[in-house]
Amino acid sequence: IIETFTIASTIKAADIAAKATDIKLVKIALGKGIGGRGYFTFTGALPYVEEAAERAKESSENEGNLINVTVIPNPQPEVVEKLA
Repeated sequence: IIETFTIASTIKAADIAAKATDIKLVKIALGKGIGGRGYFTFTGALPYVEEAAERAKESSENEGNLINVTVIPNPQPEVVEKLA
């Protein structure tokens, strides 16, 4: 899960993550009810997820738009349902 301060930075970070490794974007939430912020979730093999998260984090951090990055290894099905 990667959360940023702006819609544009969320889209950019999601694009970077998707192009960095073999991951699957699960959900992108933009601005609605969260004050212009955005987040996205993705899944894949743990090493790929970690690499994609690091790349997206670097991009958002450099622009001052990063709020949080969380990697959940092997999440429970209920967690996956809520995030999707």
